[in-house]
Order: sequence, then structure tokens, then C-alpha cells
Amino acid sequence: YSSAASDVYKRQVESYAPTKTAYLLFAIINTAFVLLVAVFGCRAHIKNRERRVRAERVRTTFRLAVEGAQEAFYMIDILRAPDGSIRDCLIEDCNERAAMMNGIPRSKMIRKTFSEIYDESTVEKLLKVFDRCDKLGFLEHEFLVNEDSQHQAGWFVRRAVRSGEGIAVT
Repeated sequence: YSSAASDVYKRQVESYAPTKTAYLLFAIINTAFVLLVAVFGCRAHIKNRERRVRAERVRTTFRLAVEGAQEAFYMIDILRAPDGSIRDCLIEDCNERAAMMNGIPRSKMIRKTFSEIYDESTVEKLLKVFDRCDKLGFLEHEFLVNEDSQHQAGWFVRRAVRSGEGIAVT
């Protein structure tokens, strides 16, 4: 009796052999695929991390150069009215020299609009200058700042270059 049962059992198990092989092959292929994706994902993550570290080093080096410069540096973002005209400008970043020349701490200039920092007539003049730069892509001119201004008095050369929606100014 046990020999007959054993033969039946063996035949039943043998009938599932092709299914077992198919499942094992499927598992091996999927495991290999997951491992391959993991390897490529790790490689991409490492490359991205290296790129970010390199970019941060460049930013830090640039910040050191800008902070040590005798010129004022600004990164300006143009704020537009619905008709496309410039309604205001936002100071995205500036160096300490720019803040000192304006008599305002750098922390109080960053992320502030011209209308929050300057009087109405100064804002109007600056918007005309940056509108011209926006249209031409580049602007360089000399200007005089009087003693009665909040800005340091004297003759200055302003250079402005459009970059995307922003303007870099020295």
C-alpha cells in the first residue's frame, strides 16, 4: 500500500515540475532585474550627490569671491505686471558691500522688493534702468549719487546683465 501511494505522490509532484521551473526562472529574472535597477539607482544617486557637492563648492567659492570684492553685487528678480511690464524688482541676493553702500544690513535686503527698501522716486529710476536692461540684455552706465541719498554718495558704474528672468548687477 505505501509503495502505491508513494508512486501516486511522485507522479503528482512530477506533474508540477514544469510549473516549478517556470516560477524559479521568473523569480531569478525578477531578482536580477531588481538588482540591476538597484545598481543603476545607486550609481545615479552617487553621481547626483557628487554633482551637488561640486556645485555647492563652486557656490561657496563664488560667495567668498563676491564677499571679498570691492564692488556691490546684486541678483535681481524681475516682478512683472499682468501686461508684462516691470512692476517691481526683488533682491534675490547681494553681497555685504552692496548692503553697506545702501546703509542697510544684508539680511534686511535679501528677498525684499525695491519698493520695500527705497523711496518712490528711487524705485521709479531703478525700474527704468532695469526695464532698459531687460530689453537690451545688457546695460552699463555711470551715475551720480547725491549726499542726501541713503546710498553711499559718489560716482558709480552700474553693469547689469539679464539672465533668464533675473538680472545680475555690479
